[in-house]
Order: sequence, then structure tokens, then C-alpha cells
Amino acid sequence: MTLLAAAGLERLGQTDIGTLLDAEDWLPAPAQGAIGIECRSDDEQAGALLAKINHAPSHDAVMAERAFLAALGGNCHSPIAVLSMAAGDQIEMRAALYSPDGAERIEGAATFKAGNIAGPARLAADLLGRSAPGIRAHFSGPEGPLA
Repeated sequence: MTLLAAAGLERLGQTDIGTLLDAEDWLPAPAQGAIGIECRSDDEQAGALLAKINHAPSHDAVMAERAFLAALGGNCHSPIAVLSMAAGDQIEMRAALYSPDGAERIEGAATFKAGNIAGPARLAADLLGRSAPGIRAHFSGPEGPLA
């Protein structure tokens, strides 16, 4: 199986290839598809230029997903799926944790104020608290191993 970005296929005029995956059924990996640009913190000119292209709702959603990942002690290899959507000054987050073989799954959702890293951390704690040992054993949380 190959997964391709719909935007790339559309640009190539290939709209009849494959099947779109609905986010209701297929949550992406944390910050999937986000583009990040870095600059030195002391470079005010570059910072001002980058601020003009920053999409604040997307930035808030990505930062919430990164806070969720950090609260789990996860990384880019962790079996985590999460999708955050900005809704005014709120973030609506849906997430799922899996066992590495995909046989076990736990999911949940939360809404919290954008910029509030406690919201993603609460959802992470809730999911881990309800997880089977086969899931929990693969996350460390901010305090160390949970197993």
C-alpha cells in the first residue's frame, strides 16, 4: 500500500487515483503535513517576515499536537494518531494510542483553549489511564517509563 498526499495528486491532475482517507476513520500522525520554518531567535527581520506567512490556527493545532506527544513521552516512531482543529480560540483534539502491532487501540477527544498545554497533557493522561498494558508499556510520559 502507498499513501500519497491528495494535494500533490491534485496538482498533477491525478484526481481519479486511489481513495481519500477520511479523518473520521484515519487519524494522522502528530503534526502530519505541517511545514515548519526555523530562524534564529535573535533575527528580528527574519522573524517579522516569517510572521507574515504563519497561519496562526495551524500553528496552534501543531503546537497542541506536539504538547500531546511530549506528554506521552512519544516520538516519531510511537504508535500515536492525533488530529487537532482550531475552532475560534479553542482547539478540538481527537487522538488514539495503539499497541505496536495495532491490535489494541484507545481513543478520546478534548477541547481546550489554544496555547494551553495542560489540555493536551490531560488527554494524554486520560488515554494512558484507560489503556491496556500492551499500549501503556510503550510510552514514558514526562516522568519516565509507565509500564
